[in-house]
Amino acid sequence: MSVIGLPPGAIELKLDLQFPEAQSDPFLSQPEAITAVSDHQLCISDMVNNELYLFDRTGKFMRRFGRSGQGPGDLLRPASIAFDNDRIIVREAGNMRFQFFSMTGQYLDGFKAFRGYTDFAAFKDRIYATPFLIKEPGAANNEQLVDILDFKGRRVGSFGSPLEVNPHDFPWLNQAILAIKPSGELWVVFRCFPIVRRYSLNGTSLAEYHFRTEITDRKESYNKQNDLERTQTSSQPFYAYIAHAACATNRGLYLIDSTAGQRLIIIYLNNNGRLEEYYWFPMAKRGFACTGLIVEDVDAEKRFYVLDASEACVSVYSIR
Repeated sequence: MSVIGLPPGAIELKLDLQFPEAQSDPFLSQPEAITAVSDHQLCISDMVNNELYLFDRTGKFMRRFGRSGQGPGDLLRPASIAFDNDRIIVREAGNMRFQFFSMTGQYLDGFKAFRGYTDFAAFKDRIYATPFLIKEPGAANNEQLVDILDFKGRRVGSFGSPLEVNPHDFPWLNQAILAIKPSGELWVVFRCFPIVRRYSLNGTSLAEYHFRTEITDRKESYNKQNDLERTQTSSQPFYAYIAHAACATNRGLYLIDSTAGQRLIIIYLNNNGRLEEYYWFPMAKRGFACTGLIVEDVDAEKRFYVLDASEACVSVYSIR
């Protein structure tokens, strides 16, 4: 029997594992991001506990580090995280800075950000970050979509044009997720529109793709209607997120989504932007939020590590 909204050939997933267990130590409060620290370890940031947690890929707890505060090694609302050159890099939303830790949790260095960022990725001693873009109604758009920072916090480049959207919600509708292929290439994924872009790491535009499913079409139509009706800044309307998290492999890009129909969705775009694979899992509740994704994709054997913020755990899925 077909399921509404699922395209032909959609692949159902099975749940293999969840960690940490409820009420265990460590107990996650508001996990925000997940990154692969090595072939065997994962790191999770928690915005409420102000800590970072390391687990192996079987869910075994390894260590925790960080504490609430503003000093070196302290954390305040640690948000997106990345791993590069044996360093765990943390963007703090509260302290508006980046910090660097060793794989054992030792503080190494950090810098204050000169502007607010919403996401970042790192590759070979460079940070690629999406600034919180502002455009006043009637003003010219001189902003660029991505800043390149060195590990001292100096901006060494900027590139990419934002979407031309209603200036009242310019910051929200231009929110993007960044993912870098292991071989070195940046994907920019717009949260509110089914649009992805590929860039070289020096900022050269390589391609722009629009991907379409029944669900993304519905969300895009809803967002465009809100965009057209928006005429003031007194209150921000609700916009439906199309992409919640992304993971790049050398084969292509995986995106995670969710629907009001209690369904987890992961789609795969190849390097030419073609939607090749569609995975799904029935969820037992509404309102779940998946904020991170790591994909193991080796010899056609896939495992999906999904950070479920609503359940405060990592759920591990494989093909049924």
